[in-house]
Amino acid sequence: DRQAALQSVLANLTDMSAGTVANHHFLPEPELLEFVANGPVATAFICRDPRDVLVSMLNFARTRQLPGHIAAALRGLSDEDAMLFLLDGGGSFIPFADYFDAYHGWLSASGVARLRFEDLVGLQGGGDAARQVQACSTLATLAGLSAQDDRVKKATRQVFNEQAGTFFKGRIGACREAFTPAVARAYERHGGWLAPRWGYGDGDSEAAR
Repeated sequence: DRQAALQSVLANLTDMSAGTVANHHFLPEPELLEFVANGPVATAFICRDPRDVLVSMLNFARTRQLPGHIAAALRGLSDEDAMLFLLDGGGSFIPFADYFDAYHGWLSASGVARLRFEDLVGLQGGGDAARQVQACSTLATLAGLSAQDDRVKKATRQVFNEQAGTFFKGRIGACREAFTPAVARAYERHGGWLAPRWGYGDGDSEAAR
């Protein structure tokens, strides 16, 4: 099943036409890493502070009911209990830290532009305008466009979109409002090692500079 699914993904990527964009949670499988390193598809990997990702994951499960098995498991739980469940896996699911860190291989993958959510959201998301321009310029280069292209400038202004299906608030530091003391303690116990491993600071939910 894994091999068939992987071959289907690789075939679809190979057949992508110019101007097509694919946005997925691809694990860094060796065959996929090789394809990206040697293939014609420009690739970017976007990461986010894991603490904020936990909050976003909860919101996505609540509002979109996806993934279905996670949404079902969280039904009836308070937000605090739901995050505690996600952190330890409830004895039946992959703990959040293991799920998140499974993508770590992309950080060292050849031929991949590595970007941060915190840079892309700019001032509206609690970030920095100059870093947003730089990050969007990187994406423009992947698309074969000049950073001075009016389309790129317009896209940069529209990156922060509160109506986007995957946004909760789309802001840096969402965990500061959502984490209760119990969740903060559980996070440190189960996933406290994630932030430094992924290059994020310990003090607050912003990218280490």
